[in-house]
Amino acid sequence: MKATGRARTDRLRWWDSPLRLTAFALFGLLGSGCVWLEVVRLNRMDLTEFRVEGSRLYMAREINSRTLDQFLQVMESAPQVKTLVMTVVPGSVDDEVNLQLGLEVRRRGLATYLVSGGLIASGGVDLYLAGGERTMEPGAFVGVHSWAAGFGKTGASVEKDHPNHQLYLRYYDEIGISADFYWFTLEAAPADGMHWMSLEELERYRVITQPLVATGGEYTGPFAEDMLELKREAETRLDGQPIPVTLDRKSRSDRQTVVPARASPRARGQPFAHLMRLGVLPTGYIYPQKERPVRDLLLKRAKSPE
Repeated sequence: MKATGRARTDRLRWWDSPLRLTAFALFGLLGSGCVWLEVVRLNRMDLTEFRVEGSRLYMAREINSRTLDQFLQVMESAPQVKTLVMTVVPGSVDDEVNLQLGLEVRRRGLATYLVSGGLIASGGVDLYLAGGERTMEPGAFVGVHSWAAGFGKTGASVEKDHPNHQLYLRYYDEIGISADFYWFTLEAAPADGMHWMSLEELERYRVITQPLVATGGEYTGPFAEDMLELKREAETRLDGQPIPVTLDRKSRSDRQTVVPARASPRARGQPFAHLMRLGVLPTGYIYPQKERPVRDLLLKRAKSPE
């Protein structure tokens, strides 16, 4: 079925909304009370980056509530764009906007392309699927997992007739993707893990519509430096390296990468280090005990009427 406009989404309470957590920026925070606060904060920033070169629109970083407006502004100034080239799109922190963006990509008839060494995961895969033609190069990374909602709810843990599934099922129907792929992602890995898809899986679920394009060289185009940074972060945080797509079609049972239950202190600290680099991690000051009476007095006087 051809997409005809923005996603028909039912607004859910924020604590009950399904969310494919940003694969690396928020990895390790699942189950923590601070994750939803950080989602709100990340949605107030311009996270996604776009760059136009000819008929190609290059995209990098996480998708959030501002990404659709950014995309529309870019397309207004560059109507010649025919292909959305995804370099490093590790996930979404606003799935409703992400799916609306996907329908806009489909409505405009854009193709999607994933470069060698590039990575799409979680909500980034949902966006990639919006391309009328979908192509990638060997050496790319495609990761899928379940979504999570409030109070420990995940896509794999709720019944198939649960209303939270409809957000994704309607989207897949509008862009012509079988619901089988949606159910596959829920079972492939938990919300705090990642399953790296093989070529056989990509072909079986029609994630790609064209054969792999071998360029014969390392990608050096826009945002190439971000791919290297992301790979270093992934190697540090995850229990094993992400597994790239190769010409080998065999589906391997060990393609799933999961955050270890007893991660090292360095691994546990990586998500917070990323948030500090973004400048969105809340900070505060703890007064020494001897100075607290003075602080309290100043606060009391500041609040009292003159």
